[in-house]
Amino acid sequence: MTSFLSRRALVGGLTAGAGLVVAGADALAGVPVVAPKVFNKSVNTSGLPKLPGADLRPLINKRGLVPRSQRTDCCTIFASAFLIEYMQPFLTRSATMPPYASTEYLNWAANEATASAEDGAYFWEVALGYDKWGEVAETAFPAKDEFDATLSPPDDVRKAGKARERLAVDIFRANDKTWGITPEHVAKVKAYLDKGIPVGAGLHLTKEPETVPVGKDSAGNTIWAVLTLNKDLLAANDDFGHSVAIVGYQETPESGCYFIARNNGGPDWADDGFKPIGGYFFLHTFFFERNVGDLIAFTKPIRGAATPRLPKTLFIPSTKQPLPWAAKGVMAKPGAGAIKGV
Repeated sequence: MTSFLSRRALVGGLTAGAGLVVAGADALAGVPVVAPKVFNKSVNTSGLPKLPGADLRPLINKRGLVPRSQRTDCCTIFASAFLIEYMQPFLTRSATMPPYASTEYLNWAANEATASAEDGAYFWEVALGYDKWGEVAETAFPAKDEFDATLSPPDDVRKAGKARERLAVDIFRANDKTWGITPEHVAKVKAYLDKGIPVGAGLHLTKEPETVPVGKDSAGNTIWAVLTLNKDLLAANDDFGHSVAIVGYQETPESGCYFIARNNGGPDWADDGFKPIGGYFFLHTFFFERNVGDLIAFTKPIRGAATPRLPKTLFIPSTKQPLPWAAKGVMAKPGAGAIKGV
């Protein structure tokens, strides 16, 4: 049986593929570079029941955004990259880039913005790096199989990233070392999905969770949604944090609501415990309300501003206190209950 994730991360990494030529607004136009290997695999959702909900997978497939395999510790980076990739069509034509965003650049930018040298980040660290340095295409600054703290993008790539139009960032549940969200958070996730905007989520997980059947897809495959954590593994402290993109939800009369999570394990990722389909797995709302630690959305383009500004305060429901944006000692650090980008 294949395990979903190690305690540290879902391993994989990008596989070198055919050389591509950078095009569009990127600084390295015309220079052959190595691009990640992707697969032309779609998710057929045309036969799903017409019930209340939203499913962005058909549009994701139309845009060619096949799930990529993350490098160790980089799930938050890869989830954030997808959120930016998905929103590219909403930017002005001059600001768009080839389909895949550079995970290496996002990781570098998060480290630069927080004076760190880590492989992986929190969502708020990614947001700060994106705010200051923007983003470039995967082809402009390709991912490496292993993390190199000394690696930094060339000056022309940084210039292209900073010059590119940004998306507004909404962190509406900040990491505060606790798990669980309010009905208002759940409603906001659904509202974003109804508008066609995916949401990044940091999850509390164990291997081999309890799952329940919530329906079938158009191919007749049973959809299993994660209901609760594996209590034995939880008691043994064999739990971990993991970041994904939420790309849909479905209301069912028999089983309640479940969310569609896009993992970072490639389109062929398989795990008996989580029972994924085509690189996606499913989270029952019972689990979702109790095991989410942070939520982020990249929303509408910021027009006419060279450097967008993020909110200066975040409201943390568990403390009922306004917190300074990204304040050291306030945001969660690695440790019990914290969600590091693993």
